[in-house]
Amino acid sequence: MDVGLEHIGEEAMSEDGDEKPRYLTHQDPIWRDKANYILMAHVEDDLEQLWTQEISESTFMICCIPFFIYDVALGDIVEAVNNRVTRVIERSGRYVFRVWLSPEGELEIVKIVQKLYEHGALVERSSRRMFAIDASNEAVATEIRQVLEKMQAEGLFEYETGWL
Repeated sequence: MDVGLEHIGEEAMSEDGDEKPRYLTHQDPIWRDKANYILMAHVEDDLEQLWTQEISESTFMICCIPFFIYDVALGDIVEAVNNRVTRVIERSGRYVFRVWLSPEGELEIVKIVQKLYEHGALVERSSRRMFAIDASNEAVATEIRQVLEKMQAEGLFEYETGWL
């Protein structure tokens, strides 16, 4: 499925015609109350904003569910240089899933999210048709994956994991 980044809007252009990176933002990070610092992570030619909690000058805990970057999860401890994530230092043990709703799924969004909550998921919305899901551990991730597989088979959405 070509998910693209069309919900972010038109690419910004500088006055000389060069493309500027888009900033992929988190409007309502799941652990906003813990966050006190924003880092950026490269997503191809764009930058995903990551809400974090500063632990030291170069280490931070992720306080949002990543929408686009891979191999980083809520609660992970990352290293950053010049406000850019460079690597994961310590994994939180949490799992990330991402959902792209079909037109039918958009009509069922409340039902879909409620079902995910019933299985222990945390949900952070990126746009009208996309959201990210956090599972606190492997057992919860297994349950959530089963729910996602069933709903995907019903044509409500397509999903992926946040791991390569």
